[in-house]
Amino acid sequence: MAVRNWWIEADIDGRQTTLTGGPRSKDGGFQLNLYQRVKGEIKKPYRIAAFIDRNGALRCQIIDTYLETGNTWGQGKLIHEFTSERD
Repeated sequence: MAVRNWWIEADIDGRQTTLTGGPRSKDGGFQLNLYQRVKGEIKKPYRIAAFIDRNGALRCQIIDTYLETGNTWGQGKLIHEFTSERD
C-alpha cells in the first residue's frame, strides 16, 4: 500500500469494496466530515482534519462540531489530536 502522510480506509454497509484513499502529494492533507440524521435533519457531529502544521509536523485532529451549549452546531471543539514528525 502506497501511503503518504495519511491513508483513509472505510468499510460501509452495502458497498462491495472498501473506500480507500489518501492525499496525492507529500504536502497534502484531508478533511473528513461525518454526517448523521438528527430528528429528520442532517447534522455533522464530527470532523477529522489531517494537515502539516507550520513547523512541518503531521497533525490529525478529531473535532466535535456539536457544541454542548444549547445544542448549537458550529465550528466545534477539539476532542483529540495526534502529532508526529515527518519521515
